[in-house]
Amino acid sequence: MLKKSVLLDSLWKHKVLLTFGASFIIAIQLVSNEIFRNWILHLFELSPFIGSFLSGAFYATFITVPIGTVMLFLLARSINPFFVIFVGALGACLTNLLFFEFFQISIIPEIKLLGKELGQRNPRIFKLWKSLKIAEKLKEPLFVQKVAPLISALIILSPIPDEIGIFLLSASKYEIKKFVPCSFILNTIGISLIVFLGNLLA
Repeated sequence: MLKKSVLLDSLWKHKVLLTFGASFIIAIQLVSNEIFRNWILHLFELSPFIGSFLSGAFYATFITVPIGTVMLFLLARSINPFFVIFVGALGACLTNLLFFEFFQISIIPEIKLLGKELGQRNPRIFKLWKSLKIAEKLKEPLFVQKVAPLISALIILSPIPDEIGIFLLSASKYEIKKFVPCSFILNTIGISLIVFLGNLLA
């Protein structure tokens, strides 16, 4: 009974990480569900703005990036491509911002708590982590102002999931007022490439 209580207490401490993992699995199931895909397509037909905005939002996340890319590709053939780019970039930027805040407020504190618990169980790992001084390096001015933004920009522009770059900026406590315009510009570039490629192949 005591072991069960300890297990439940441990699970509750890391409820955000567990919820995030569960939502990841649910998202995979939704993406592969034909009814859900048809509902999304119907929604896009109702409003070009909603379609472009959601396409951009889907484009910005690892799980739904295939759907977002295809929808941006198709929308650009039927409506003004510059409208699709602008509204899609807004959707992608908002999604990135939500992840940025979510990582900073919920995920990173839980990771720190988990690391502390693991360190208490295995002091050698804790000493190794301390000796590497990773946490301190992430907060150094040079890393925060130049290295982290550069790495994150390359990640967001590449096929690598945006969430990795966003997590890096959140962990280094990058300023949100700098993050938002950077995210919008990078997503505008990425969506522009998809839209213009779609028009070329039309």
